[in-house]
Formats: sequence, structure tokens, C-alpha cells
Amino acid sequence: MKLLFPLVYFFISFRKFRLRYDLLFRRNLKIVYRFLIDWVYNNKYRLKTKVKIILWIYKLYMEASVDSLRLAICLAIDLKNKNINLPLLDEVLNELSVKGNPVKNFGAAIKIISEKLDIYITGNHDDATGKDEYFRGMSIHSFMKHYARELGIYNSSNIEEVKKKHFGKSLSNIKEWSCGENGIIWISPIDELNSLFQKFSDSNLVATELCDMLGITPNTGTGKTINTELIIIRYPHPFIDHCAQPCILDTNWISTNGIYLSYKDFDGYGRTYSRSGNTSKSIKERVHNRIINKDYAFIAESIGLSNLFNIDQTNLLNEAINRFNN
Repeated sequence: MKLLFPLVYFFISFRKFRLRYDLLFRRNLKIVYRFLIDWVYNNKYRLKTKVKIILWIYKLYMEASVDSLRLAICLAIDLKNKNINLPLLDEVLNELSVKGNPVKNFGAAIKIISEKLDIYITGNHDDATGKDEYFRGMSIHSFMKHYARELGIYNSSNIEEVKKKHFGKSLSNIKEWSCGENGIIWISPIDELNSLFQKFSDSNLVATELCDMLGITPNTGTGKTINTELIIIRYPHPFIDHCAQPCILDTNWISTNGIYLSYKDFDGYGRTYSRSGNTSKSIKERVHNRIINKDYAFIAESIGLSNLFNIDQTNLLNEAINRFNN
């Protein structure tokens, strides 16, 4: 079995890989690689499964894309941090296909296993339920798209009417809250938002900063990314549903150009990576399962108009390495 390790390790030095990343980054990446291979080797997998997982890790490296290396490093962070449901990870790795794109294959395997076992949030680190007050950020167009019909609104173009009629009031009549691809909802503590209002007097600056910090795309729902209004869903306090620090099994790996990064800490929170690539703008984030048929008194509030900005992945992998090393 060990004969496979130096063979895979040798292939990492291919010219394609060397030309794309600098020497220091490659050295750090090899440390991550050795960590992952040691983990597979020391695990009680059957030989056939070990070979498949090693081939998959090899493909992540040889793909040499930002997404594939981001996934490899985040896996190492979660394993090092013990912030991952290992039995569920085993199920996902057993479901993996070694053909095709290794990142999308991982995302597809998560979706299959999550639906099969009806398990969604998978991080291990949490703190006392109901301790913090939370909010969720989204564009006004996402709110209209997902909740207009539940609010009895059939002309979803009249945004101002919706805000006047439904914002600042309990939204307990919404019985199913929209979630991500994996049945996960991402939230942050309200203190993070309050600190922005203390820093900026202009609500539009707050909206722009928050979009950046949360990695939200200011999307109109029409496929065009333009300036749009950012809103928040303020959570009731205490919020009694189980919440946890996110891990790689909670995010969507089927879509490309993501900016999720795992985080090595034990405070029950992950940290965002900003769309602008400014690491000082990382804020706390947690996840919880989708909400169905619960009369929670969520309240929608408008924040302001967010300016357009593009995703900057320039420092994404370096930040991932920093999170693994620290």
C-alpha cells in the first residue's frame, strides 16, 4: 500500500502544477498532502477504499484549480480540528466516483448521502444552544423569489409594497425557509452587524461591507449581477435549533468559484472569507438545518443598497494554508 504514496507524491511535481503556484505555496501544500495521506493510511478503511480515496486526493492536486486545492486544504483543516462527522465523511468518501471532476464528485456524493440518511449539518463544534442572537443576510430579490407566494403576494415585482406590508413584523406565517443546496442555512451573530452600524453612518456602506463579508452575490434573480438591496432576517432570541461550526460537508461543492474556507478554532463558529479577498473582513458564521413548519418570529429588515464587486480569489488559497497552519 505504501508504494502508492511516493508514486502519487511524485506526480504532484508535474510541470502544470509547478508553473501555476510558487515554491513556498507548493511546500505548504505538500505538508497538507502528507497529512491527508497519513490520515487515510492510518484509518481502518479496506484496501480498496484506501486506494480510491488516495486516487481522489491525487486528482484534487493534479486538477490544480483553486476549487480542488481549496477542498483538499479544507478537508485537512476539518480533520485536524476534529470538526467533521467522521462516519458521515466515510459514507461520502465511499460514494465518491473517481471519474470526472473530483470537486463536483465530492459535492454530488454529499448530496446523495445527506438525502439518503436525512443528515444535513455535520460540524462537531457547537456551544450552548440559544446563547447568541443571529441574523441571515440575503438580497431583496432572493426574499421575493422564495417567500412572496407564502406571504400571499402574487406580483413579486412590487418590492416597496412588500417591505411596507411585511418588514419589521413577525414572519411566522412562512413555514419553510429557503436553504442551500445541502439543506443548510448560514447565519452570523447580530453583534457583527451592530459593529458595522457603529463604524459606518451610511446604510449603503453597511450593506456593501456586509455583502463582502458574507460572500453574498448581490443578484437580482435575473442572472445579472448588479447593485441591489441587501436585507437581513433577524432571528428570534433565543433560537433553540441546533447550530454548529460549518465544515466541508455543509457547503456546496457542485458550484464552481466558491469562497468557503474551513476554520481551525473551537468557539463553535467558522469564519467567512470576503468576496474582496480582504482577510480582515472575516466574520463569524454558523450553520443550522432547514426550517419547516415552525412558528418562529423571524423579522425582515432592509439594510441598504450594496455596490457591485467581483470575487477576488487571489489570496484564497494562501488564507486556506494559513488556517491549516495556525
